[in-house]
Amino acid sequence: MENKILMWAIVMIFAISILFNTGDLTGEATKDLGPILTISNTLVSAGSTLNVNVRNLQSTSNEFYILNENGRYTGQRFFSRTSRCEKVSGKNYECNPQYRVPMSLLPYGDYYIQVKDRKGRLVGNKAYFTIMGSKYVGSGRS
Repeated sequence: MENKILMWAIVMIFAISILFNTGDLTGEATKDLGPILTISNTLVSAGSTLNVNVRNLQSTSNEFYILNENGRYTGQRFFSRTSRCEKVSGKNYECNPQYRVPMSLLPYGDYYIQVKDRKGRLVGNKAYFTIMGSKYVGSGRS
C-alpha cells in the first residue's frame, strides 16, 4: 500500500514539473526561439529571386533587412506577405517571402538577411547568401 502511494506521488510530481516547464500544450514554449531563416538558393544572380523560408514568426507582416558580410545595413529590405504565410501552431507562422535581387543596387559579394521585430531589433539567425553577376557601379563616395 505504501509503495502505491509513493509511486503515485512520484508520478504526480513528474507530471506537474513537465506542465510547468512547457508553458502550455499549444506551443507557447517555442515562442522564445526567435525566427529561424533559411535560404534555398544561397548563390543568386542579380535580377533573379531569392527564396527565403522563415519559421517561428509571431505575425505575418514582417520586415527583412539585407546586411553585408560586415553587418552593415545595405539600404535594402523586403516584407513578407500574408498570402505567403500559414499558421503552424499557437501563435507561430511559417512564411516563404521572396526578394528580387536588383541588377545594380548591390555589388557582387556576401550578404545575410535578418528579421526586424516590432521594436526595431534584428532578431533570429542570419541567413547568408552570395550575389553574382551584379551590374553595380560604385558612386565613388566613402
